[in-house]
Amino acid sequence: MKKFKKSTARRTLDKLWSEIIHARDKRCIWCGRKHGKLDAHHIISKGRAGLVGRYDTSNGCLLCFYCHRIKVHNSFPVEWADFIRVWLHDNDLDYNQLKLTYDGAYWKLTKHNYESKKKIFESVLKELLNKPLTEQEKDGII
Repeated sequence: MKKFKKSTARRTLDKLWSEIIHARDKRCIWCGRKHGKLDAHHIISKGRAGLVGRYDTSNGCLLCFYCHRIKVHNSFPVEWADFIRVWLHDNDLDYNQLKLTYDGAYWKLTKHNYESKKKIFESVLKELLNKPLTEQEKDGII
C-alpha cells in the first residue's frame, strides 16, 4: 500500500480542477481566444481562499496567457475587477459572497478527503466532456 503524500494529492487535485475549468469555459472569458496557451485562474487567490477555495470550481475561470499574465496580474487590475464582477454576476455568482465563503473556512487535505474530492472531480469532468457515467459511478461505488 502506497503512503499518502499531500504534495502528490495536491498536484492531482490541481490538475483535475484545471481540467474542469478548461472543459467548462472552453475559451478565454475576457478576450474569447480558444487556441494557444489557456490558463485556469483562481478568482480569489489560493492563498486567501485556502484549500476550500482552491478546489471550488466556482472560484475559477479560463484565461489566455496574455489576459492572465498581462491584464490580470500586471497592467489592468481595475478593469479585471470590473470585468470579473460582471462575469460572476452573469454566472449567478458574487465576488463578495465568494470571499465570505472562504473566510474562516477550513478543509484539511487527508487521504479520505483527497479520495472523495478526486472522485467528485473525475465525475464532473466526465460529465463536462460528455462521457457517460458507468452505473457504478452513478451509484457512488467507484
